[in-house]
Amino acid sequence: MRRLGLILVLVVWVWRASVAHADAPNYAGVVVQHGDGRVETACVAFEEESISGADLLMRSGLDVLMDVSGGAKVCAIGGEGCQYPAESCFCQCEGNGPCVYWSYWHLDPESGTWQYSNLGAGAYQVHHGDVDGWRWGAGTPGNAAEPPLLTFADVCADVVSTPTPTPGMRVVPSVTPEPVSPRATIARETPTPLPPPTP
Repeated sequence: MRRLGLILVLVVWVWRASVAHADAPNYAGVVVQHGDGRVETACVAFEEESISGADLLMRSGLDVLMDVSGGAKVCAIGGEGCQYPAESCFCQCEGNGPCVYWSYWHLDPESGTWQYSNLGAGAYQVHHGDVDGWRWGAGTPGNAAEPPLLTFADVCADVVSTPTPTPGMRVVPSVTPEPVSPRATIARETPTPLPPPTP
């Protein structure tokens, strides 16, 4: 009888663990390098199976200015960049040749290297475990300096080491963005504390 009780407890424990895992949010990392070399990171939680790179950046808690007419173009992050709509979103990239802009990258988990994005942030889909990178600097599309190499384990260290959020984790919770105007939006999401894990 005792053995049956232990088996029942084990079955319930495995079932609860699988349900908790199924309800757990997805996470993706963001790495941003500014022109002065300063680096900011965020680990973003989201409930959807995937979100766009633009949504990931806007949910990161960083100040982001985008032109969302005809796609999602990143004009400024943390005040650095072009102050759309007062100026063009690519105000420092209007001639031929090299220019200064926010280059967009994806970390390839197999090679452990940054890959320049061939898609805009509004079209690229981010999944659990992905890391997106942004870097302000000189270059041409497809040929710009990469952000610093930080892996998902680096950016989302607390998520990787503990399966459920704990108090004090540096994780940006999932937020539902407000509708954006077709001209521009500034995302200033304030992270809210995550509820304590269920024992």
